[in-house]
Parts: sequence; structure tokens; C-alpha cells
Amino acid sequence: MSKKFLAVLCIILVLASSTFAYAGEIMPRYNEISAIQSTMSIDGNTLYYSVKVLTPNTSTLDSVTVDAELKTTGGAVVATYSNESTYKMGTTFIFSKNKTVTARGTYFLDYTVNCYKNGVLVDQVSKTTVTATY
Repeated sequence: MSKKFLAVLCIILVLASSTFAYAGEIMPRYNEISAIQSTMSIDGNTLYYSVKVLTPNTSTLDSVTVDAELKTTGGAVVATYSNESTYKMGTTFIFSKNKTVTARGTYFLDYTVNCYKNGVLVDQVSKTTVTATY
């Protein structure tokens, strides 16, 4: 009976360890970024959107730029931002904009953050915000 118990225990351990290894691979990994947060909201006919790049400490990155397109779910590009600077607040780099819209629709921001240390690109991450509907 103890051999069966050991065999079952070994199988459980093998399955459990492979599950933990797989779960670890799902997490996004960055070189110098702790996290990226984005927002998209609307008030009246004005869209407000932002991207925040969080770092472990104030000296982790020298600068962060953002390339972005404000789009509708119908495919129209409403605004384009190329190599936009961010401002730094503590350990967070912030890109924040607003846009008055006249056309009804659902909007979102496709963006890429470019993170630099000593003039060298150390992280480049592309994401999409949630949507907001006017």
C-alpha cells in the first residue's frame, strides 16, 4: 500500500510543479518597468486618456516616450502621437491627454511605450486601453 501512495504522491508533485512553471510564464516581464497602467474615460464629449509607466525607483529610467493612435472601433484614426514625451512624478512616467470628439462612437488608444536608460532603449511595450463610448 505504501508503494501506491508514493507513486500517487510523485504524480501529484510532477503535475503541480509543471502547473506552477506554466503559470509563471504567463506574467509579462519587463527589463526596467514594474507595471503599466492605462485609462480611458469620457465626460460630455471630451475623452480623457493616460498611460502610466511605473518603475522600481527614481533612477531606473531616464525617459519614456509614447507612440499612440486614438481610434474608433470602426477603424478611424482620430489622433496620432509620435515620440510624445512623458512627465515624471516620483517613480512614475505619465502620458496624459484629452480630446474633444464630435462623432458618436466607441474610442480606444493603441500605444507603445519606449523606455530609455542612458540613451539606450531598455523596454518597448505595446498595449491597448479599455474603450469609452460617446
